[in-house]
Amino acid sequence: MISYNNYYPFGSIMPGRSFTSGNQYRYSFNGMEKDDEVKGITGSSYDFGARMYDSRLGRWFSLDPAAAKYTNLSPYSFTANSPIWFVELDGRVFDLSNLSESEKQSYQAKIEVLSSNKLFQAYYSRLENSETIYYIKAGAGEGGSGSYNTTTREIYSVNNIEALAQEMFHAYQSDLGIYSPKDMSVRETEGDLVSSNIASTVGTGLSLNYSSWDQGISKNNSYYDDNYIFDEGVLTEEFDVDFNKAVDARIDFYKKREVQEGAKAPYGYIQPNSGSGAQALKKVIREANAENLTGPRLPNGDYYEN
Repeated sequence: MISYNNYYPFGSIMPGRSFTSGNQYRYSFNGMEKDDEVKGITGSSYDFGARMYDSRLGRWFSLDPAAAKYTNLSPYSFTANSPIWFVELDGRVFDLSNLSESEKQSYQAKIEVLSSNKLFQAYYSRLENSETIYYIKAGAGEGGSGSYNTTTREIYSVNNIEALAQEMFHAYQSDLGIYSPKDMSVRETEGDLVSSNIASTVGTGLSLNYSSWDQGISKNNSYYDDNYIFDEGVLTEEFDVDFNKAVDARIDFYKKREVQEGAKAPYGYIQPNSGSGAQALKKVIREANAENLTGPRLPNGDYYEN
């Protein structure tokens, strides 16, 4: 059987621009299977696995299971109402559709290298299994060598392995839903420390030098294991003190650079320290070392915070 269809952005078939040489092929828009039985709507209903979709209306039949995270969007909207830019999958994978084939290969190669680090494995697994779709993009994004957009869930960059580790971690911070808008300096400091620690352990030869503000965290062997990977020492009160000093020192570093070099710092770099602590880093260490930790657990399987 030979079959082809042309579609409008939301999935409706263009009249007069379809052909089939036999019985109608059941897999069409986005490679999803048609379900003509749903609510009596013929030819426009698709089974995406997580939800049923009506291409005639451009809407889902049921609520987005992650609707509470995106209150600015209708829980029935398809691709955030932007089908030209985004691809709707089943909500449990990364979207690589914006990458060329060579960029996809580069991305996958960097993920394979980064996955040799147990911390990266832990937060990457969380993102892979999240109900939120994350969009992987090439390039630097909004300045620097990479960025993560909390609104569009776009993760840049596949071009730099340390930047990729950091922006993935920023996505993990957002996925946890534990930070407020007042915690930007904390999140940025965490991201720098985590990505630098990961890059120094995966054999890339990369590692940012944060000695001007990190308060010796990267050189304190009580905070990492024999492989130089952050470990249970980060769960101590000693680390909490050093981390908050590092946040303050990082803020001062960028404020001074603004004066000395005229380089305008993003507000998230100089926002006052909220003192919320390295919650995401502690969380990922618990997840990465769960089999070795002891003590009471929460109903979801997490360990109680120190």
